[in-house]
Amino acid sequence: MPAPIEAMWVLYDETCGFCCSCARWLREQDKLVSLTCLPRSGDVARRHFDGLPWERDELVVVDSSGGVYRGSDAFVMALWALQGFRGWAQQAAKEPMRSRARSLFHWFSSRRHDVSRTLGFQAEAQVINTLERAEEEAAAQPCHDGQCERPGDATSRRGSGTPR
Repeated sequence: MPAPIEAMWVLYDETCGFCCSCARWLREQDKLVSLTCLPRSGDVARRHFDGLPWERDELVVVDSSGGVYRGSDAFVMALWALQGFRGWAQQAAKEPMRSRARSLFHWFSSRRHDVSRTLGFQAEAQVINTLERAEEEAAAQPCHDGQCERPGDATSRRGSGTPR
């Protein structure tokens, strides 16, 4: 009898806004087993899962009993870990739903970057770059009246010390 699954790790494409949004959504859900989402190129994923034989462009789920799931099977396993979706995942693992789940997953997977652009999803690195650019632009703006305050700039606070 196989060991029970106590934990799962989802390795996702951190360069894809849709994938990052899905990982955030997974993190927010109530879980029946521990589920950790890891950027597939991150240090933790490389350190623990680099020896796995998998394509770098696919969704992968690894479970605590040694199971490795790719593509649509990984998607179904991630849903299996969630409290509100286990029944759906069990149905999606069997025909005729399995072939439909595979088709749906393949459609989204092959168009995930287009879906990201259409829906305005940004990868985590894009969000960080956007915030850094905005911060640099704000720092470069002149302060004409001496009353400007920028986040983290203690010297710009005047008067009582209360935030504006």
